[in-house]
Amino acid sequence: ENIEKLKWSLDLVAIGTVGDCVPLLSENRVLVKYGLVVLSKTRRVGLLEMFKVGRIKIGENDFPDTRKIAFQVAPRINAAGRMDHANFAYNLILEKNRVKACDLALEIEDKNQKRQKITSEIVREVRILAEGPFKDKELIFAENEHWPIGVLGLVAGKITEEFHKPAAVFQKQPAEFVGSLRSIPQINIIEKIEECAELLKKFGGHSQAAGVTLKQENFHLFCEKFSRLIAQELGGKKIFPAVEIDLEITSRDINWELLMEIKKMEPFGKENEEPVFLVRNLKIQEIKIVGNGNKHLKISIMAEDSPKVFDAIGFGMGEKFFRLIKSGDKVDLVVNLKEDEWNGNRKIQLHIIDLRKSES
Repeated sequence: ENIEKLKWSLDLVAIGTVGDCVPLLSENRVLVKYGLVVLSKTRRVGLLEMFKVGRIKIGENDFPDTRKIAFQVAPRINAAGRMDHANFAYNLILEKNRVKACDLALEIEDKNQKRQKITSEIVREVRILAEGPFKDKELIFAENEHWPIGVLGLVAGKITEEFHKPAAVFQKQPAEFVGSLRSIPQINIIEKIEECAELLKKFGGHSQAAGVTLKQENFHLFCEKFSRLIAQELGGKKIFPAVEIDLEITSRDINWELLMEIKKMEPFGKENEEPVFLVRNLKIQEIKIVGNGNKHLKISIMAEDSPKVFDAIGFGMGEKFFRLIKSGDKVDLVVNLKEDEWNGNRKIQLHIIDLRKSES
């Protein structure tokens, strides 16, 4: 009987596991798989109100995947703690009164929007430093007394991803600095932090992400020593981002049979990544930018030896690629394969990870 009751908590297990980037292997993968089933049927009033307010399509007819949790559900729950107090999210999940749940969901939506706005503003500020005084450095440092602690890790992560360098972002307090650090695969950041332990009040983390607290008088000493350690580790080598490709395929290989085989490997997440495919020599039929702020790149493509036309979308790639390619160009795409449904029509869509003009 207790086990029967416990299974209805698997929705929270799925949200927590995916939201905390836990490896989706072994029992974790099983728990998340069935947690997604429970989430699609959830009767938690708070979650249902959050989905409604945030326009998150989750239900028995809109089965969720881990990406939806990672990019839509978890950020809203985390926003409560980042911008105010985690009790808002806790109370939302427990709330059974629909009116109170709606009020809490509206508050959390507001906090999430503020979190997005503040994060974007700080990223813009740090980007100026990254393109200026830190352009030729191996590490990007930034500090400000007005930056909320709750978003420092998000900012550091975005800067590291954009510039492919370790980043350290700090809030300056009256007597100390509190910071979040993010790294690239080539640098074990917690090892370097441990070598600076005598300068720190406390620290913790893992190879790719960490947090530190240190006295104000030690800040510049830490910056100098930590930067030196990173530079020594890289040894003057320029590190470029790399895309790991699982398999090269042709447009003829892209069909429902392949997509169904991929779905058997779900749920995807950390250490159980979606298969990544390279498809060469695809001709662009149409190109446009879509979404709020024209952030996303959307192209229709086909191969010369196949009549099939596919839609491909690159989230956040509108500004980067729109002026580099045009209709008639041939491109090589690195993609994930997805099922897209609109008004009851199902089709295969390519989600672009990277692209380049074809050499031939």
